[in-house]
Order: sequence, then C-alpha cells, then structure tokens
Amino acid sequence: MPRVIALEWDAREARVVVAATRGTGVALEQAFAIELAPAVAHGSESPAPTPAELGEKIARGMSERGIKRGPVLTAVPRSSVELKSLTLPPAPDEELPDLARFQGRREFHALSDDAVLDFIPLDSDPTKQRNILAAAITSESLAELKGVCLSALFPAERLVLRPAASASLLVRRLPGEAEQVRMLVDLQSEEVDLTVLVGARIVLTRTARLPKDLFASPESGRPLVSEIRRTIAAVANQLGGRRVESIALSGAGREFNELAAKIGSELQLASVVLDPFAGCELGSDAGNLRPELRGRFTPLVGMVLNELTPVEGARHDFDFLHPKRRPAPPSKKRPAMLGSIAAGVFVLAIGSWYWAESSYYDGEITRLRQESAQLTKTEQSLEKESKTAEALQGWQAGDVNWLDELAAISRDLPPAQDTLVTRMNISATATGGQILLQGAAQSRALVGKLEQNLRDDHRAVKSGGVREDLADKKYPQRFDSTLEMKREDKQYYEERLAAKKPEEKKADAKKEEAKKTAPPGKAELQAKSGG
Repeated sequence: MPRVIALEWDAREARVVVAATRGTGVALEQAFAIELAPAVAHGSESPAPTPAELGEKIARGMSERGIKRGPVLTAVPRSSVELKSLTLPPAPDEELPDLARFQGRREFHALSDDAVLDFIPLDSDPTKQRNILAAAITSESLAELKGVCLSALFPAERLVLRPAASASLLVRRLPGEAEQVRMLVDLQSEEVDLTVLVGARIVLTRTARLPKDLFASPESGRPLVSEIRRTIAAVANQLGGRRVESIALSGAGREFNELAAKIGSELQLASVVLDPFAGCELGSDAGNLRPELRGRFTPLVGMVLNELTPVEGARHDFDFLHPKRRPAPPSKKRPAMLGSIAAGVFVLAIGSWYWAESSYYDGEITRLRQESAQLTKTEQSLEKESKTAEALQGWQAGDVNWLDELAAISRDLPPAQDTLVTRMNISATATGGQILLQGAAQSRALVGKLEQNLRDDHRAVKSGGVREDLADKKYPQRFDSTLEMKREDKQYYEERLAAKKPEEKKADAKKEEAKKTAPPGKAELQAKSGG
C-alpha cells in the first residue's frame, strides 16, 4: 500500500497531508496544521527563524502525530519562483529543455548557472514556434526549502510549484471544456493563489496577500474581489482579449458557498466551490478537520493524487528537484558486446592457426569501426548543435531592439509631473514586440495625450481603460495600455531619436517669428543672447 506525505508552510503554520492508496482510490489518513505563529508571526520584531528552527518545530508536530521519518512532497509558493511565458523557435519536445534554458538566461533575472528551471509546453506542434510557461528558482531559495525539510528529518523527495498542484486538482475534479478559460482561487492562511487555465494548461498564476480574517464582515471579501478583477484584466491582455468564463473557489462549508455566490454575483461569472477532500476516503483525523480549513490543503491533496494516481503517466507539471531534461541517447553497450561475442565464437571455430593470422586484422577492423562510429556520432551531435545555434541566432536577430525602443518611448512620454509609468511588461511576438503599460495620471485627458503621443505608423496602442483612485491626490487616474510595435533596424531608431518633437518644432517656430517682429536692434540682441 504506497503511502506519501505532503508538506508546505508559510509564516503562520505548516500543513501536512498523509495519504495512501486504497484499492483504486486514495485515502487521506491525516490532514492537520502545525502552528508556527509564535516563531514567525507577521509583523513581529523578532528575527525570522532559521531553516533549522522551522524544521525542529515541524519535526515536533510530526512526532506528536506519530508520523515516522521519511521523504516528503514539498510545495513551493509562487513568491519563491520567477515565472515567465517564453517563445522558442520550432523544435521537437526533446529539444525544449535546452532551448528553454538558453532563452531563460536572456529573460530571467534569477537564472544563474546554479539556478533550476522547469517548464510546461503550451502547444505541441514542432513545426511552429513553441510557447512554454517556465519557472526558475534560485539556488538560495532551493537550499532554504531543502534545509527546512532536512532539519525536520523529512527530506524533500519532490519540490512542486504550489499553484500548479492546486490547478491539477481542479482539472482532475472538474475537467471543463478543451479551450475554456477558468480561474482557480486558492485561499491560504495569509495569501491567495490566483491561477488561470485554458483547458488543462496553466497560462497565468499570481499570488496576493489578504486580510487575516476574510470572513469577519460582509465587506471583508472586497479585497479578494479586487485581486480577481486584476487577474481577469491581466488575462485579457495576455490572451488577446479573451475573458475568464468561470471561477472555482477552493474550500468547503457555508462561508465558502456564500463567498463564491458573492464573487459570481459581483463579477457576473459562473462560480463554484472546489472541495479538495471530495472523492477521497477520509481517515478520522482528516475527516474531523473543520470544513472552512479544507481549502488550505488543496495543493497538498493535488500533489498526493498526482504522485499516487498520475494521469496518463504524468505526475507533476513543475518539480524543481527533477526538472525536465533532454532524453539520454540510447546505450550502445549491448550491441557492441553482442558483436564481440559473435566475433569470438567465429574465431574459435576457425582454429588456432587461423586465429594467429587473422586476429591482428580483426583487431584493426574493430578499432577502425569504433573510430568511425565515434566520428559519426560526433558529426551528428555537432550538426544538431549547429542547427540549434542557427535557429536561436535567427530568432534573436529578429527580436525588437528593446533598448532603442525604450529610449524612443521615454522620449514620447509626457512629463513626469503629468503622468507616471508604474509597471512595464515586455514580451516578443511573431511580428515584433508587445509592452503592457500600467501607470497613473493627473487627468483622463493626459492619459489620452500619452496614448496619442505613443501611437504612430511603427507603434499601435490599445487602451485598457481608465479607472479612478481617489486615494492618490496627485495622480488619481489609473490606466492600462498595450503597445504593439514592429521590428525596425538601428537606423530607424537613430533617425527617430535625432528628429525633434512637435512641441520642440513649435518652440523653434515661435522663436523665429519673434525675431522677425522684434524692433531693429532688439533682434540683434536676441540673436546674440540665444533668443
């Protein structure tokens, strides 16, 4: 009876699920939380605990439940990784790990030589450009997670991205349609994971902090609705205007049913509650857990189900201890050994005299064949690497000159006293590039002026709307804009940056007019003084 342990922790508590297979199903034997607040209370002035201190506290909680030492499946929070959508040249699946690592070095801040990158493909056609969702974790974060587990005497067997584990449970329990856009809202003790899927593929995931007691009053759910709205807007930008069609809220009980109904009513979307314990046999310990706490165990249940009953042989989308690698080439030891045995039998059958005469030539033939095989293997490897390098260089050469583009955008933006850009998300597209701008302005008219300044034959601008933020007195208007630009050469940007702005041309014209209308003598003084 296979048995696994799943573990995750945050600043307030560690959560544990112990599960085992029972017949064709899975039984959740234990599901409980270990209080960590005295050591890591939010806002505490005491220093953060070390991995050893956290591990010791988890070890005591495990021991009190009678859980023996052993490897665990560990959830990695979204805040510990850098997540990006990457576009790669056309390639078969076995080449994607190398391409992802190469492209990740250009686009990830955290991807040093000892960092770990894992990914999931978002498409399957090797003849077209490939899109992947990649996640990178630094060696420091990886060492800290593993250190906590080792200190607890429960070494990490897998390190799985938490939102991906939760999303797998949604796909398993509520499959949905092939291209349906859905959002999973997974409430934890201090934060919420918001993960968007198209069919069974994750396309976006983000994490936000929430008030400690989300159900304290009828208005306390408003911050959650605001975070859902932000995620819906981000999805619309990323998916070319497609909208989220339904929302699943992880949890159980009356409060979660009421919250799901409120979210559905305010956003005019279908909204359901996903009980992570539904469909599993429950031990007395797991069955006694309060319904309103079940949602916090969603990623842990997703991990144990993927480990014990994988779907189509695939266990975990992101596993930072076992990231996707290029498949090892097939071993040639067995054919070589069989050939040597056959040669030996043949020589013994001919006789000792023939062996003495021919052994030398047989040895030479064997050596030359081995050299030929090695050279052929080397040639094939170099040819494959050359094609990969050429494809990547071609892809890189077709990219937008981002530094020049940003310089041109900075030149076209209104003054800082009028508008501020608070966030800029840059990505490559099949025809050029795309920039998602978020910012603040003093008035709606200034937002329109900003978009008008940025719009020309080279750059298209799509407005994402303007919303009011009365808390900011100086810049009360918030805006979202999408810029789509064509690829241009270096000369284009040099000419653009050398050209004067319209307002500069107007100022020059006014100076010339003033010189013409000035009285004699005054014009000469103005010319000498520079106007």
